[in-house]
Amino acid sequence: MPASPEGHEAARLVALRRYEILDASPEPALDALTKLLRVSLGTESALLSLVDETRQWFRASDGFAPPAPSMPRDLAFCSYTMLAPEPVVIADTGADERFAGHPLVTGPPHTRFYAGAPLVTPEGLRIGTVCVLSPDPRPQGLEGREVAMLQAIASAAMDTLETRLRLRRALRRLEKSEAEAEALRASVAQLRRREAVAEGRQKPSGRPGVTPSVSAQILAELRAGALQKEVAWRHGVSLSTVRRIAARGEAGSAGPP
Repeated sequence: MPASPEGHEAARLVALRRYEILDASPEPALDALTKLLRVSLGTESALLSLVDETRQWFRASDGFAPPAPSMPRDLAFCSYTMLAPEPVVIADTGADERFAGHPLVTGPPHTRFYAGAPLVTPEGLRIGTVCVLSPDPRPQGLEGREVAMLQAIASAAMDTLETRLRLRRALRRLEKSEAEAEALRASVAQLRRREAVAEGRQKPSGRPGVTPSVSAQILAELRAGALQKEVAWRHGVSLSTVRRIAARGEAGSAGPP
């Protein structure tokens, strides 16, 4: 298996983990893309794989049911595709010295034709591949339009991963904003409770806290249907003061509390 340069491989793995998809649930959009690829190229199966340090992870497939969610990277055809400058097309793996003795060629699924294109992130890092497989050689390889389709599906798959990433980030920002708003509401409620406790413990000073004219205005607003909280806010007095004025007003007095 060819190896990536050390610095490039480190950056590639960081980009791969950013998408948080190795152990994620199946993605119907990616499954649909592999089906489209298989049908368009007329092959037996199509796969979308992601490659980490040691393994190739099967994230979507059509026409082929992987026996396990992953396989050793050393056995992956896709390791070559990820390093190639162009899509890789192997018309007959049995006639290619790199793959003639490969266990996936000599044993199940007996792959004799392979074509793959890399999944390339916006910053140019290759995190996996889309590919097609067949048990029969394909001497003619792929036509130009078929190679273009392979590349288009790879691009569409990356667009799907990018959209998924942006959505997850947006949801996290929303959750963070909601948590901050809830914390702020809790702080305000705690402050109001402390103010209420302090007000209840404060001893009268012998002087009216609200002038008779303000008291009368408050009472008039309450009788007009204003909410007590709104009136307290408008006049800069406590809610308990407004309530006392309302109680006295009901008793027929509009004097100071």
